[in-house]
Amino acid sequence: MEAGDTSVQVSVVTCGDDLLAYSLESTERRIRERFDSAGLGVSVELRTIHGGLFRYNNNFDAVATFAQSDYDDRPGVEQYNQQHPLGSQHILQIVPKNGEKEDITNIELDRALEDALKFVGWEVSGHTDVSDIGDGVLISYVCDKGNAILVWDGRDHIDVNFFSFEEEKNVPERFVGSILGHISKEQKLHVGLRDDLPRGTGRVVNFKLDLK
Repeated sequence: MEAGDTSVQVSVVTCGDDLLAYSLESTERRIRERFDSAGLGVSVELRTIHGGLFRYNNNFDAVATFAQSDYDDRPGVEQYNQQHPLGSQHILQIVPKNGEKEDITNIELDRALEDALKFVGWEVSGHTDVSDIGDGVLISYVCDKGNAILVWDGRDHIDVNFFSFEEEKNVPERFVGSILGHISKEQKLHVGLRDDLPRGTGRVVNFKLDLK
C-alpha cells in the first residue's frame, strides 16, 4: 500500500483455501474501496503470491534409481531400425539484417541460384521459374544430386528449399553462402532461420550419418 512517499507492505498467510486467488483479489478490491470511500489517495497492489510447501511424506525415498532396463525400449528400437533415410532437406530463410533493404531482381535470384548449384558441383537437368503471380518469383532447379526451390515475396523475404540425396559435409553452408554472395554484396541479408530435416521412409527421424 502506497501513499506518496510512504509505503506499507502487508503479508498474509492462509491455509486450506481452495479459492485462494479469488479470495486475494476480492480482499484487495475491498481494501481499495475502503480507502477510496474515505477519500484517501492510497494505491493497493497485490505483488507476489508464494505457493505453499508440499505435504511431508515420511516414506519418501530420495535415493531410488532406475536403469534403462526398467523401461520398454522396443517401440523406439523398432522405429530406429525401420527408418530408411533417402536424403536431407534444408529450409533456409534469408531476411534483412536490422531491417536493411537490398535491391533484388528476379534475374539476379535466378542467376544466384544456378551459380550456387554449380559452386557445390551439382549438374542441372531441369529449370522452372514462375513470376506472373504476385510481386516475387518462384524458381526451381532439378539436379543430379537433388533439387533446389527458391521463393521470393518481392520485398524482403526469401525462402530456399534445398534437398540433397547425399549428406555431404558443409554443402548447405557453401550453397547458401554462394547465394548471399551474389544477391547481398553489401551484406545486408543473412540466414535468419534454418531447419535441417531427414527425408525418407519408415517414419524417418535420423539422418544417414546418425545410423552409422
